[in-house]
Amino acid sequence: MSSEKKPAKSLKEKWGDIPKMYQIGIYSAAAVIIIVFAFFQIAGMLFSPERTVSAFEEALEGKDAERLSSMLTAEDERMEVKTEDIESILTFLNDNPSASKEIISSLEAESAALQEDNQTEETVSGEGWLESGDGSMFSLVEDKGTFFDQYKVQMPSYYIELSTNMPGAELLVDGESAGVVEESGETIEYGPVPPGEYEVSAVFEGDYANLETVEELSTTNREERTVKEHVNLEGGETTITYEDVWQKTESVSPVMKVNGEVVETNESMEKDIFPVSMDGSTTASMEVAFPWGTRESEPVAIDSRSTELTLDPVGEKTQQGLADQAYSVLSAFEGSAEAENIGSIEHVSEAAVSDMKEAFEDSTKVQQIQVNALAYEDTFNLIENNNGETALAARFEMDYDQTHLEDEKEYQDNLTDYYTLYYVYNKDTDSWEIDEFTKENSFFNQLDNPIEYKEGDEI
Repeated sequence: MSSEKKPAKSLKEKWGDIPKMYQIGIYSAAAVIIIVFAFFQIAGMLFSPERTVSAFEEALEGKDAERLSSMLTAEDERMEVKTEDIESILTFLNDNPSASKEIISSLEAESAALQEDNQTEETVSGEGWLESGDGSMFSLVEDKGTFFDQYKVQMPSYYIELSTNMPGAELLVDGESAGVVEESGETIEYGPVPPGEYEVSAVFEGDYANLETVEELSTTNREERTVKEHVNLEGGETTITYEDVWQKTESVSPVMKVNGEVVETNESMEKDIFPVSMDGSTTASMEVAFPWGTRESEPVAIDSRSTELTLDPVGEKTQQGLADQAYSVLSAFEGSAEAENIGSIEHVSEAAVSDMKEAFEDSTKVQQIQVNALAYEDTFNLIENNNGETALAARFEMDYDQTHLEDEKEYQDNLTDYYTLYYVYNKDTDSWEIDEFTKENSFFNQLDNPIEYKEGDEI
């Protein structure tokens, strides 16, 4: 019995032997594979490094801040990418055209390296981003959390580290508080912030001065992520003191004022002010209640570490009145022919008359006197007399011609003598009286800052 060999079935005949249901499944699986493959191919093209850089360049050239903000991701996920931040960057790039070219060139180089799988300096951060920046303002990053490689442009995040020289000062960035410095050497970090121009300031509100310093800071196109800035406050410490005369006068106590407000002084009658602006905006003055009335000094602008307050016990008008009185008294004294005549001089106490008689030269018989010039020291000093009363010490210098008899002969001399008169104020009569008197004729007693007296001057 012979067997006849059957011919092999063709592929089409074999396919026909497969049940219809299986054929549909195979068709469906093939379709899915093709669709998925096409999807990944198209997605790869849409989100490729090259396409990402091209889209970014287009938005950059069009200065489209809103589109750029949607394309960018922040290096620090805590930082939100805002349109106004991008506008600030666009302003910088507009002022620096070469920077835009450098950014695109850098991104294109990163794109080429990624496509060639030549990522020699890539590191993966804790957030799952692959970074390959080279210090440029922007860099390409790959999202490892997606099914296919997706690339974005990453904007750097900066941190501003602030410090100041004055504990207690508040540090601010664009008007927003970064914190208060509690102790010297402390730093405060503010951020993260995007590239841009910032106004950083230090503010201190003190009892005697409000200090503020404002500086400009840029984080644009900087390689280091932490930008340090020391904001120095122009303020210091000053010691306010009184002129020496007030340290020696117990009967009169001055009152110190800073910016018109009364302040307490220490046992040495000093006041340490801290902090205080050294630009002259803070002033100090003194007020004194004298037996003859209350006087206040002109405000002194504080601009150094030491501030001395001074006050003339009497004003120019009172000085002129006392000089009138001195002119009358000294003319009468030098014009007296005998010591006994001194007792008739007005506005002189018994003690001062005694001083004058002691200074009088009995051998001189004065016939005539002509006062050529009288001058007085520009400052009348405050003292306490022997009775503990508040008094004024005024120094005078008088040049005069004197004709006198000596041994029955007449002589004419030109003389210059120096006097110190001590005035005491009488509240009951509202007048001044010379309480003590001294006379010197030595050249070494001349005045330091003389004011020329003119009889009847009106101040």
